[in-house]
Amino acid sequence: YTAKKSGAFDSPDTWTDGFAPDGDSTVTIPPGIAVTLTGSTLTAIVRTLTISGSLAISSTGATGFTFPFGISIVVQGGGSLLDQTDNGRLYIRSDSVLTFLPGASFTGRSSQLLTFTGSTGGQGVGASVSLGSRVTGP
Repeated sequence: YTAKKSGAFDSPDTWTDGFAPDGDSTVTIPPGIAVTLTGSTLTAIVRTLTISGSLAISSTGATGFTFPFGISIVVQGGGSLLDQTDNGRLYIRSDSVLTFLPGASFTGRSSQLLTFTGSTGGQGVGASVSLGSRVTGP
């Protein structure tokens, strides 16, 4: 799936083929495109997420946001990952990889990246990494 215009992650209008990412997929956000991911969990099985534009993760409440499946997130040079969750907690499976290439950025509010091994973000929580409010790659 490749975003064709800025919009909501789950909106078919955002994507070139007219369908929101679903099932086992690879997602690309090109330069100049801003996509917003809302809720508390990524429901699509996204194996690779390449961000050359920007991805804002927005959730309300005490849960934070969970990536429930192993994922490889690559933020390219000029790309940006934004944590706009209420509590600054991003849960990611321990078999996942998060890569910030030179010129990439992360912006949040005292954000924490928490790994887990269970089926939900609260199960089998392992290591945590404080991302703080700003990270730049590599």
